[in-house]
Amino acid sequence: MHQALVITCYKRDIESLLDALVDWKEEGTILVYGYTNKAHDGFIVMHWNQPIPATFQEKQLKADPGIRDYVVYDLPPAVPHPINPTTTTL
Repeated sequence: MHQALVITCYKRDIESLLDALVDWKEEGTILVYGYTNKAHDGFIVMHWNQPIPATFQEKQLKADPGIRDYVVYDLPPAVPHPINPTTTTL
C-alpha cells in the first residue's frame, strides 16, 4: 500500500523540518514543498511506498512543535496507462 503525507508548518520552520525529514529519505520521498498562497504557511508533500511507520508519526509528526497539522492518506494502486502500458498512473 502506498501512502501520501501532507504537512503544514509555520513558514519559519520549513527549512529545519526539511532537514529533519532527511533522516527518513530511505522510506519516504519529498515530492514538493513550498508556501501556501493565502496564509503563507509552509507545506510538504511526501510519498511512501509502504504504510507510514508509527515511529515516524510519533517521533516526528506529533512531537515536532513546528508542524501545525498533517494528513495521511492511502493512494490507489497504480494501474497500467491506457495508451502506454509500460507506464502507470495513479
